[in-house]
Amino acid sequence: MKFLFLWVEKLYNTIRGNGLFIAIAVFFPFVIYQLDAGREILYFLNNDESGLNLSLIIFSFFMLSLSLWCIPAWSIKLFQQLTAIDLNEPEIHRSVSDNYYGYTSYKAIDRSENLIREQFAVRYIALIPWFLFLITFLIVFYSYKSKFFLYLLALPVLIFVSIYLIDYIIGKKKHHIEEVRSRLIKRFKSKKVFVTVVLLCFLMFFMAPLLQVPGKEGSLSIFTMYPYLYLAYFYLGMLLMYLFMKFFDYETGRNKGFSLQKNQTREESSNSEKNEFSNNDEALVKEQRENQKNQKTELNSLANKEVDQEDEYKASLRIHGFVCGITFAFFALFVYLNFNFKLNAINPIVVCIMISASAIVGIELFFTSQILISKLVSNQDAPNESVYGFRLKVYKYCLLGLVFGICFFYFFKSFNQSLIRVEPVEKYEKGDYAQEQIGDYFDQWWKSNGFDKSAEPVNVFLISGQGGGSRAGAWFLLNMLKMENMVKSRNEKEKADLTKCLSKTKNKIEADQIRERIAYLESDNFYKHIFSISTVSGSSSGAQMYMAFHQLDEYNADIKDSTKIVKEIYTQNYLSSGLFGLLISDFTFDAVWDFFTGERRDRNYAFQNEEKNLFKKAYLKSHSLSVIKDEKNEKLAGKSQKNIPEISKDEVVQEIERKIDLFFDGDFMSIYKQNYTNPLLFLNCTVVDDGTRGYFSPVKTDSISYAKNLYGDFRDCHASDNKALPMVTCVNQSQAFPLMNSYNYLHGSGRLGDGGFYENSGNETTLEIYDFLKNHTQKYSQKYAGKLNLICINLINSKIKNRKNSEYKQPSFLNTVVSLASNPFYGHQYVAVQNLKKRMKKDGAFSNYIELKPDHDYTLTRMLSTKTFADLSKANKFINNEYMHTIGSFFSKNPRVFKVLSVAESGN
Repeated sequence: MKFLFLWVEKLYNTIRGNGLFIAIAVFFPFVIYQLDAGREILYFLNNDESGLNLSLIIFSFFMLSLSLWCIPAWSIKLFQQLTAIDLNEPEIHRSVSDNYYGYTSYKAIDRSENLIREQFAVRYIALIPWFLFLITFLIVFYSYKSKFFLYLLALPVLIFVSIYLIDYIIGKKKHHIEEVRSRLIKRFKSKKVFVTVVLLCFLMFFMAPLLQVPGKEGSLSIFTMYPYLYLAYFYLGMLLMYLFMKFFDYETGRNKGFSLQKNQTREESSNSEKNEFSNNDEALVKEQRENQKNQKTELNSLANKEVDQEDEYKASLRIHGFVCGITFAFFALFVYLNFNFKLNAINPIVVCIMISASAIVGIELFFTSQILISKLVSNQDAPNESVYGFRLKVYKYCLLGLVFGICFFYFFKSFNQSLIRVEPVEKYEKGDYAQEQIGDYFDQWWKSNGFDKSAEPVNVFLISGQGGGSRAGAWFLLNMLKMENMVKSRNEKEKADLTKCLSKTKNKIEADQIRERIAYLESDNFYKHIFSISTVSGSSSGAQMYMAFHQLDEYNADIKDSTKIVKEIYTQNYLSSGLFGLLISDFTFDAVWDFFTGERRDRNYAFQNEEKNLFKKAYLKSHSLSVIKDEKNEKLAGKSQKNIPEISKDEVVQEIERKIDLFFDGDFMSIYKQNYTNPLLFLNCTVVDDGTRGYFSPVKTDSISYAKNLYGDFRDCHASDNKALPMVTCVNQSQAFPLMNSYNYLHGSGRLGDGGFYENSGNETTLEIYDFLKNHTQKYSQKYAGKLNLICINLINSKIKNRKNSEYKQPSFLNTVVSLASNPFYGHQYVAVQNLKKRMKKDGAFSNYIELKPDHDYTLTRMLSTKTFADLSKANKFINNEYMHTIGSFFSKNPRVFKVLSVAESGN
């Protein structure tokens, strides 16, 4: 029982002395362990070119452990500079070190008295993040194994035994270790060379993930081929980290503590001194003191030797300087990459862990150690205490005020106003951005696509896209491109059949009908039959990419496999910039940049540019630029006899990039100016200020909906004059996921959040469009009677749950939070989908309602692993074939021509 109380007391003292830093260190490893998104982040390490990130991850864990363990020696020099107080630096360092090891000086009756608060060694605390991460790895990669629970029990035991053996060997085999160390130093001629060799060994360990081995599809990382090596690698990394800390403590004499195998502790020394003075036995006191002096460390015993305070201080300066330099260097690297929209190259684990390490180093250097040193200085028996007393009080109050101010502005009043991004327009005419009434647009859309000349019913598709991060974007784009390719294949097949029949038919009327049908098929595609696309959150990204494809139609014929483009776009890391913006840049660098330039930078701005740049990269990668160049040069040669300079490959790239920039960075209404062939894109959002629904719409919808017309409200404000509201910005606001995005303020409407906050399927808007088209075609029945075949396609990437009979749960103050979170997903979403189904059943058109969804649920995150994307692609390829067949049947052969084909094929 005594052991248990001592252990609990140790734990309490450890948390009391290091609780803040322990919380910072374990926060992100715990989040990765706890959240389902952590699973996808770890799967992401199996993506191509992830070797460097794996090296950076283990290095970041090294730095996190070092930041927890090292003594903040440079804080002593900083204290002297800020307070102008001369200190005995080695002595203060020893006091700071003692405090970190559980010896806390305090002001009492006898000022020389020391209170000893026994703690666990800091090096053990530094292993906690490693342990959590190893457990997470085990769960992610081996939870499906039959012996998983055996592995789960074995891992902590293995770690405990390994640490115990290291402590035991170093404690019991000190003479052998010192002898080996001396021989190695002698062999390498000097200690510096020895240290350099050790550092090179560490460097080689960090570079191990970059090792490539031959695979089926080229060179692969050895870790990708053998996932169990992840566990082995991080386990070895943890042991190396512990060995380093143990030996450094051993070298500098900081290996003191509370083991029976070690030197007499200060507690024993203090008690013996009290007994000496209480007995007034001067002879015994002298004898004991002589014995203490004679108890010097043996030459080969590292644990018992006395280390000069100056050497210990210099060693701490080197370690602390190294940790500060590396963490701040990484910090600067993140700022640079984020500023140039390239932070997606760094895994979010690296970003989070290095931010944790930087936070620990920064808080220690600038605050906690400064308070501690102030306390130590004020407790010293210094003749100038009365002079320093006032100075130290002012210094401590300034530190506390600074911390309070930072916390207040960080959590409650950001320097960054988070205004929505706008771009300047040189030649601004307000009329160019005016919205038409939805009825007027439909009439023009019908005519522009040639449907007014059709004698047969025209298929009109209304698309809805459910929210769900990158999985939603990928699922939406995969299905849209698949439906488009399927319709294209059917049209090509019918054209081939018609061409064959045209050569056989002798009837002029029939031949004209066939030619008319061939001409129609050449211009017909799935895209022109889509009247509206209503999306939420991640599906808005997929819709944006789909629309971008159709602004580049002249190049799309060269695409061989559209699935590869989708993979290139969505198996990317869109998390790092959001996390870095949330924790650091939005409130610091971006706020300052915004203040001086008005560029309105924040994590949303970075995310928008990442999406645009990765679409560029994926689109260009999927094309043979040489073929495009040759085709363009052939067209130029055919148009003129003059010598025209040939277009180079670089010029082709620049032209494609310019068009992509115009779409993403151009105004939301740009593609609708004098162009009625594009479908209406409704980007659903939630107005955070009042909780209402709104959407970015190319048309006025006040006659059919109570939702806020966000674009129209923006244009009604003078703040929109000479400003363009970029397409990518509107898409971003529709997918402004909590924390990962800021809620930008839109003049005329308010702050905008993710559309899923209100309704997560997009079906509520689709139902409004459906009702409008039914009423509009009935109103103008002479023009549209029997010519409109409405088809609703609902692209769902996760199951829409309706919990009719929930299990009993204990009352909790969290019930309100659960209700708020469940409302859009289990409430509004379910109701919206059911209302659309109900309406189509009532109209006798339920066969025209198509729902495409995968069989399994996938992680909600903004970075898809290649593994998850492969599962989605497989689902896209094989699931719901009956629905795909139904969609294809809407584009079956024209009944009037079918008879001609049958007659011609029979040879009559």
